[in-house]
Amino acid sequence: MLAKPLRLLLHKLFEWKTVNTPEKFPNNENILLNTSKITKGDIENLFKDGDEIKVETEMSITKEEIDDGRIDIFIENKTTKTLIVIENKVFTTTHDNQLNRYKQEFEDKTDWKQIFIYLSPEGELPRDNEGNLCEDWTVLSYRSILEVCKALINDCGNRKETQKLKILLEDYTEMVETNILKEKKELIRICKEIRANYKKELEILWQYTGEKQIEYCKKWLKENIDGIIELREGNAWINFDTIKIKELFENNGEDIKIDENRYKFRYGFGSKDGPVVAKISMEKEKKC
Repeated sequence: MLAKPLRLLLHKLFEWKTVNTPEKFPNNENILLNTSKITKGDIENLFKDGDEIKVETEMSITKEEIDDGRIDIFIENKTTKTLIVIENKVFTTTHDNQLNRYKQEFEDKTDWKQIFIYLSPEGELPRDNEGNLCEDWTVLSYRSILEVCKALINDCGNRKETQKLKILLEDYTEMVETNILKEKKELIRICKEIRANYKKELEILWQYTGEKQIEYCKKWLKENIDGIIELREGNAWINFDTIKIKELFENNGEDIKIDENRYKFRYGFGSKDGPVVAKISMEKEKKC
């Protein structure tokens, strides 16, 4: 399951070229060749289905005790002795000599292929505390990550067993495009313009939300949504789930378990202190 996304990621890594930068910086292909003797032809062999692949987020480094000594994403394949370290920078910059410290964490794994990726929205160049370029770190942008996500979404198709993954990938893609890359600038501009020009009108609309709107939602749900398992009301909220969502998340051969507790997904609508809002949540199932 993990092997294909990782191979797609590595292909994007090799394709990336630094552009529009006043400073000279080696391409990822040269960095990988110089640091770990990895070529593009090696990609298919570095991560294969059935390999012993581990992914860990916020992994603490062990060679020194520093509060922020955590690697954002760590991936290792014990079968092929390959590791990937991803430093994810969205709205921050490097500090406390992070990049060099993270490389030192694995300096004793001399027989491993090591890939260090500096990930940022636009593919910024990796630097140390002094502003010097770290030329042993490859560069990748969020746009490349989204290309991987979209390829996986297309691969999911309409197969039942992949729909949960497809929904998660689509949601992540939408979030990155809207909140990080600001791809939907025109939509955001229109929303801001409406809010600025119709502030009083919007306030009036918000004042007239509440019980009547909730009653309308309840009536509409009962008349239009097939397969509602349970409709619970209280505190200006309606919570419910359906047969379809239950089948999608719980009957695909695996249960959703966290700390030995089983969870189920619920939809909800509410209007306690303002406009009607919707939510999706996870609720712990009561043990008999």
